[in-house]
Amino acid sequence: MGVVGGVRAGDDHCPGVVRLHEAADGPLARLRIPGGLLTAAQAGALADVADELGDGRVRLTARGNVELRAIRDATALTDALSDAGLLPSVERDRVRNVVATPLAGLDGRGHADATSWIALVGALDAALVGEHGPAGLSGRFLFGLDDGRGDVAALRPDVLATLTGDGRASLTVDGGGDAVVLGRDAVPAALVASAVAFVACTAGATGDTPTAWRLRDRPGDDALRTRLLDAARAAASGAAATPAAAGDASVRTEAADLTDTAGAAHVAEPAGTAHVAAHTENPEVAGKTEPSQLAGTTQPVDVAGTTEPADVAGTSGRVDAAGTSGRVGASGRAATPGDAATDATTGTAATDAPAAGSGIRPGPFDGPTGGGLVALLPLGECGTPAWRAVAALAAAGDGVVRTTSERGVVVAGFPTAHAGAALAAWARAGLVVDADDPMDGVSACVGRPGCARARADVRAMARAGLAARSRVAPGERPLVHFSACERRCGHPGVVHDEVVVAADGIDVGVWRPPAEPGDRPGADG
Repeated sequence: MGVVGGVRAGDDHCPGVVRLHEAADGPLARLRIPGGLLTAAQAGALADVADELGDGRVRLTARGNVELRAIRDATALTDALSDAGLLPSVERDRVRNVVATPLAGLDGRGHADATSWIALVGALDAALVGEHGPAGLSGRFLFGLDDGRGDVAALRPDVLATLTGDGRASLTVDGGGDAVVLGRDAVPAALVASAVAFVACTAGATGDTPTAWRLRDRPGDDALRTRLLDAARAAASGAAATPAAAGDASVRTEAADLTDTAGAAHVAEPAGTAHVAAHTENPEVAGKTEPSQLAGTTQPVDVAGTTEPADVAGTSGRVDAAGTSGRVGASGRAATPGDAATDATTGTAATDAPAAGSGIRPGPFDGPTGGGLVALLPLGECGTPAWRAVAALAAAGDGVVRTTSERGVVVAGFPTAHAGAALAAWARAGLVVDADDPMDGVSACVGRPGCARARADVRAMARAGLAARSRVAPGERPLVHFSACERRCGHPGVVHDEVVVAADGIDVGVWRPPAEPGDRPGADG
């Protein structure tokens, strides 16, 4: 349901692991990956689950979470993910929505080192599922951790902690306004306290049905935002939290290493995240840890021929009536699906959409921890051979697979001499590892046949536009999203070209966030 008179009506219907979504192609599970952090062993376990209980494919959402489709045994799924340490709480399964800077501590930018960043994400996750966590929170409410470069801030989480160069952090709500400056050790408690206050302030008359899922459901409600900041300030009072104007706590975007880690050093790694450190001890992964063996063990994946979806219709980035005003600017009716795909993927529809790849670019990189490699999953999905290749390289590096909101993966900490072999293996597996690949910046909802609401196979439409897109310079290719109906599931939260299959034709146009910050629709997932 949507917003009725400024009040949400009913549950958000977001799927999880315990509560599956009955899609057209079978039950779907959405697994929250807080901060996008998986151990190599956990990534391998996901591949096993996809093969044994699903359709053999792994999909990423616009929040870096994982979706598994066509689940055959819900009980076996819960057991397998619990055994892998991926389901620490059945009751709080869907509240662990945390997006964090994927490259924190890996590329010499931002204000965090890799070890303290992992500990901070783990501490927040432990607080979310702890006894004082936000019970009753919507599965769409989003927590953000930004290392200071501004990548997560651009996604406008409901509550956001941004690290600053003085060893502290700035906490904001709904993307701006006043801020609370606090020690980094107080960040988890302050973020959770804000979420608890949100639940209390938006509870329905009976106390069990929320009247808002996210802060954007209450545009202009300054009193609500003040309550969340007050709750954060109270939780951080032991760390000398002080209010500050948003301008005083602005995000620093210059490349810099963290010079004062005293605040982060106090963030103890909770028991629930100990598996991140013990990343090389899993015997199933140990046998695949040599990068030199990757080329021989990875089988090609026919990604181009698949029509498997990446997002749940109606749950990923749904644009409700209040948010449809975000679609403005150049638009028109396309004569054919081919015309729509060509116009949108080449930038004919929008001249002001940001270039694809303006975020994390696919390809290798060097950093303080060694070699690194970024890859995108084409249209947000890949087969398990490709996913296992990612897990194998992670096991040879720092043991962590990092998922991104751009539906990609980051692996780091391996010898730079192995980057070439790893890149070639990932490319053969069907992953996007070249910044010039026309698939970079193209996304689509589930479409047919996975979604009963879909009017077309928009993923096939997206692929049909790649040939024309390849003839456009990489820096001039816009972000583009294909939607099989007006719900626009899984769309990016920034300006982008769009193709929407409407009831009476195919629309090509530009999507922009609405002017009112609190009313900004975005990509849930």
